Amino acid sequence: MIHDLELLETYGCVLSPEHKAALRLSLPILRDSYHLVDVKFWGKISGLYKDYFIVEGKTKNSEKQAFYSHNCMDWVMMPQFSEVNAQNAKMIDVPFRGDPSYIYPGPKPEPEPKPEKEEGEEEEEEEEEEDEDKPNPNDVTEAVRLAYVFSLISYDNDIVPRGALIKDLVSDIVRQNPTYNGLPLEKCKDLGYYFHNREKTSTASSAQTQLDAAVEFMDSLVLDDALTSSWNLNYDSVRNCIYIVNLKWPGFVFSNVVNSSVYLGCYFGDGLANRDLAFMI
Repeated sequence: MIHDLELLETYGCVLSPEHKAALRLSLPILRDSYHLVDVKFWGKISGLYKDYFIVEGKTKNSEKQAFYSHNCMDWVMMPQFSEVNAQNAKMIDVPFRGDPSYIYPGPKPEPEPKPEKEEGEEEEEEEEEEDEDKPNPNDVTEAVRLAYVFSLISYDNDIVPRGALIKDLVSDIVRQNPTYNGLPLEKCKDLGYYFHNREKTSTASSAQTQLDAAVEFMDSLVLDDALTSSWNLNYDSVRNCIYIVNLKWPGFVFSNVVNSSVYLGCYFGDGLANRDLAFMI
């Protein structure tokens, strides 16, 4: 995986020799420590003071776990976030700082109605001071924001070429297709042969046979709404490789080598979505 990143260097996905060496040393240790089946480098989210390097692992139960680090050696598991956290993190539109403990202040909750009291105004002032000292449940730490942004980018950009994954129609287990040897150039240039690696959300299906159903169990990129995801596909004849970028998330690039089982995606950006996408279409 680290070696294959060279395919993406022309699109800005570049790691220093020190970070590459650190990843080669730390990822096997991370995999064994958390009993993961596989660990892959996901990308980097830039911060004002420090950057977040992110890797993603898969457990034996096919559950995904993400970790972040500042130095590619010391990894911390991404925290869980609630629906309230997601709603508040969605409102943040400033660059990351690089400090996981940094707190982004959220909207103050509406005060609860208080019963009338007869002991005077002094007691009411004391209660107001106590309310100000209470932590705001709408505040968001940068670690939680990082986990939320990671989930958004992964949901939109975790893509695979047709046939790379196969689904057992009886047990519904999805696994790597051991017979996948890549796609020919004509199919590589067609967005309809690339799928989101997530649960199917659309009802459209082009599967005609059981074999088609086993490989076309995900949403194709051509079904994406142009206002939420806009894909740009290019062919590099020198590398004999297809490159796909998502205009919604500047910094993401996916590469697929023609007639080869080698494919990978990576994100190197600031974690901010392109708000001007509607004006670019």
